[in-house]
Amino acid sequence: MFLLTASTLIKILIIYWFHLQPADQSWIWHLQGDQKVYNNVIEKIHSGLIPYVDFNIEYPPIFGLLYWGVSFLFHGGLFGLVFLDGCLMLGFDLAVACLLWRLLNGVAETKKLSLIAVYLFSPSLLILSPVRVDVIASFFALVGYWAYRR
Repeated sequence: MFLLTASTLIKILIIYWFHLQPADQSWIWHLQGDQKVYNNVIEKIHSGLIPYVDFNIEYPPIFGLLYWGVSFLFHGGLFGLVFLDGCLMLGFDLAVACLLWRLLNGVAETKKLSLIAVYLFSPSLLILSPVRVDVIASFFALVGYWAYRR
């Protein structure tokens, strides 16, 4: 439980840190460029169109909900997108950690804790937490594997 709590707190701090970054930072350029696309999606949602039904989005369907949330909770904006995306990815990260724990049944508990810690505190997982989506695929792959093993 400590690992999950510590990872959650660190990721929340990273999400907040993203928010504090000046807009002219070169590493955040892709978020600013994507913001135009996201705002276009948000405008379509506000006009009554439904993502994946009335228009296409290149990301998985769960992002239709993300954009919808950004459009109504934050009225668009980069911080809202990064915040909701980061929270969504945090939820998937924690779910993957719990699935890994179950899949490592039969492994010594100290080794399981070490492996989960390596996953939760890997630099790419922490630093890119608010802007990556690969954990969604990892989650569903692990759910499939867990179901197969049952």
